[in-house]
Amino acid sequence: MGYLNLRDPLFEFMTNRQLLSSAAAFEFGVVIALLWIKSSEKKLALIAWIGSMFLLYRISINLITPPGYVPCPCLGNAAAFLHISPNHLDGVMSVILTYLLVGSYGLLLAIYLRKRNNGWASPDG
Repeated sequence: MGYLNLRDPLFEFMTNRQLLSSAAAFEFGVVIALLWIKSSEKKLALIAWIGSMFLLYRISINLITPPGYVPCPCLGNAAAFLHISPNHLDGVMSVILTYLLVGSYGLLLAIYLRKRNNGWASPDG
């Protein structure tokens, strides 16, 4: 039985094929929203939110599966094309996820602090 036909360990009511298809459709919807939304702040919030969902899924999978379990052969042929070994794939995915989270939350924090500081400035100058 292939990987795609196995049940997902977290969402046991779905096969990996169904989960990956749903995730891809959801990610496509986020891309459409990012293209449609004008506000940089809302775009950053959307990126932070989806990155947080990815992180929550990864943490949950790590909590319920035995050590050494590889939840997904993520990047598939792209990993081979980029010469990323399966042993390093989880680290690469972690770096990408960290980039999404630190970048989006960091920029949201910078925007918040700038707005807060401008709000505290005296209207007289």
